[in-house]
Amino acid sequence: MTIFTIAYNEELLLQNFIDHYRSRFPGCKIVLYDNYSVDRTREIALQNGCEVCMYDSGNQIRDDLYLKVKNNCWKWCVDDWVCVCDVDEICDIDEYRLMADAKRGATIIKFKGWNMVNLSPDPDNINLNLDYGFKAPLYDKCFMFSPKHIREINYTAGAHTCKPVGKVSYGNSYNCYHLKFIGKNYLINRYKDYMGRLSDVNKQFGWGVHYSPEVLKQDFEKAQRIELTKLR
Repeated sequence: MTIFTIAYNEELLLQNFIDHYRSRFPGCKIVLYDNYSVDRTREIALQNGCEVCMYDSGNQIRDDLYLKVKNNCWKWCVDDWVCVCDVDEICDIDEYRLMADAKRGATIIKFKGWNMVNLSPDPDNINLNLDYGFKAPLYDKCFMFSPKHIREINYTAGAHTCKPVGKVSYGNSYNCYHLKFIGKNYLINRYKDYMGRLSDVNKQFGWGVHYSPEVLKQDFEKAQRIELTKLR
């Protein structure tokens, strides 16, 4: 198994990401495509034995380049399976369940998305080990597939959908925990940075332009009030 991920200033989440996938897939290779982070992202990756590849978007959020990486980074991989996901996406699967699906002929695995929610009233509190969440169909994604059978994955913006080409056979579905609502002020500050770095390409296609601090604050408070499901 090789795990491919893209990062920009993910020092807060990266160690949690690495620990999770290494616990589920011991010995897996992790390849991080770094968009010239200015925090400790690369240092953490290298300290944990990850391979780091750099890609440059001119300090802008460019979903066209993001898609180019995700749709092509895995094509030279010789492993039986790859996982292509973001640092805030935690797939609840391990090598035993994946191999069981593979033995039944699966070549691609789809995950059911859940937004995990920090229930602390403290807006500065950040928690990566969350137990409760709500269904997030936007994050129903195909993160794992066999590069020996899938020739093209054809992710669309945000990798929310794909059009795989090759021998396509879906296995069981598993949960994916999206670490978005891990802290109110964290979320607001993260997307303030996003808005400041949006490229003309993203604005042209409407990718990521709908976030504002007030909307995010309301979304976070709403998430804390709705009925949540205990997932872990």
